[in-house]
Amino acid sequence: MNQTTLVARLRRGAALGLGVALLSGAGLAVAAPAQADAGVTHITTADIGAVPGEAGWQTYAPQGLEDVGGALSISYSTAITNTLDTPTPLSDYAGAFADARVSWTTTEDTTPSALELTVQNSALESTTLRFVGAVSGTNTPGLGSSWTVNSDVPGLTAGTPTALATILPALDAAGLTEVISYGIYSERSASYLVSLDVPGAAFTFGGPPSLPLEGVTVTLTGSPVVGETLTAASAGWPAGTTLSYEWFWNGGMMGGGIEGATGTSYTVTHDVVTRFLGVRVTGTAEGFSATGLNSGITAAVTAPSAPAAPAPAASSSELAGFLAANAPAGVQAQDAAGLPAGSLNAGSNHAANITWSGADSFVDVYAYSSPVLVGTFAVVDGAVQVELTTGLLSQLSAGDHTLVVVGQSSKSVQAYALNVTAGLAETGPETELPLGAASLMLLLGAAALVARRRSAQL
Repeated sequence: MNQTTLVARLRRGAALGLGVALLSGAGLAVAAPAQADAGVTHITTADIGAVPGEAGWQTYAPQGLEDVGGALSISYSTAITNTLDTPTPLSDYAGAFADARVSWTTTEDTTPSALELTVQNSALESTTLRFVGAVSGTNTPGLGSSWTVNSDVPGLTAGTPTALATILPALDAAGLTEVISYGIYSERSASYLVSLDVPGAAFTFGGPPSLPLEGVTVTLTGSPVVGETLTAASAGWPAGTTLSYEWFWNGGMMGGGIEGATGTSYTVTHDVVTRFLGVRVTGTAEGFSATGLNSGITAAVTAPSAPAAPAPAASSSELAGFLAANAPAGVQAQDAAGLPAGSLNAGSNHAANITWSGADSFVDVYAYSSPVLVGTFAVVDGAVQVELTTGLLSQLSAGDHTLVVVGQSSKSVQAYALNVTAGLAETGPETELPLGAASLMLLLGAAALVARRRSAQL
């Protein structure tokens, strides 16, 4: 269709009161003869090939597609494209856009997708239009909507959002008047595509509808403590629904399923200390997609204090090999444990304040050269305060030692240098001076008494 024909159609449309779009004196048809409704075709991942350019629905990233309840999940930056055996005239699309007969729908709770159209001329040159400004839910762009083209066309700049009323005449002038394919592009994270309507075709996508979740509940009972049992209960599913369970852990930026935990109850293990726990209940029923609902999550899992384990190495000669295999940071400086640099006076109490990254509620602490159990200490807000008493330090010879910290649950290991010097208690010098003064006064008093007695005898 040449520009003269296009303008003539525009004028006929205006005379019929169907609406007109004018730009720089050029006219664009805004309506096309009504078309019979096409039958609706349902598309699943099994219907989408992996050879872009071949006829039918194709994708370059089949791993980015998934059938979900009532929709097709399209991952970020993935597209599905339907290449036509017989191209559709661009003028059909001009009328369809004017009549709001081009639309696509994604679920409201996922990110938007954009419609793409590829047009071609007789020299097999092509460009692809992509809609700008898609929203979650239903998109029905008109002639005033913005689109981009992916290559320069006379009068158009690639990548620049431009009104469709401007783009269509430019494409017509360039002879790009045949739509050879259309498709959907996921612009951000996974988008759930429900339906698409274009001239001559209508599609629905993905798996069967999800089970209705209104009134469905999932509740947990029990304490998130190692050795305790959590139990899940779920109610409100439609009659005939079969339920399955998958327990999961959540660590903030990380999470996942718990291997083997697929029953209605789960006994908490050391593997999930400090994590939050929950369960996903999935319902399946004939005519519906498998539909899941998560419980709320528990408080962070804790572990009760256990008796201290045997020292991790029997002697200082074995310690180096143990730390090389188990302490990624090696032996850290004494002040990294929150202790003052330099020698610690064995006559004074000290406290180490250690940042702890292991998933533990308690840690065991040992002092080497010969292993001495310092004690078992709680992990509080990612830190461990270790009391180094005079009683402990007095068991260590003067010189260099190593403080070894082992998580009771995670078995994580951290080690710190420790230098001890023998010394008096901090109160020693202060008590010796008064004692010496008292002794001197006692001696002086005795001497004075002797002197008085001698004077009396004389």
